[in-house]
Amino acid sequence: MKKMINATHIEGLLYEHKLEKKVTGENSKNPGTEYISGTIDIATDDNGVNIVPVHFTYVTEKTSKGNTNATFGMLNNIIEGN
Repeated sequence: MKKMINATHIEGLLYEHKLEKKVTGENSKNPGTEYISGTIDIATDDNGVNIVPVHFTYVTEKTSKGNTNATFGMLNNIIEGN
């Protein structure tokens, strides 16, 4: 059986976002972990007619292997307006 790769590539401009920084609760596997969740909307045309929503459920600063998570950094920049 062929290994499936779940990947996509979207190019455009950030149209809008509904991202939030949150912290996991006491009953979590890793309590007190800061993470980002929410949606970014990408405009794929110059007129802002075609908007593609991209949802992020749970993005932490570190990967499961302890490396820096580039997605967290990118989403954090969006939240901070950089």
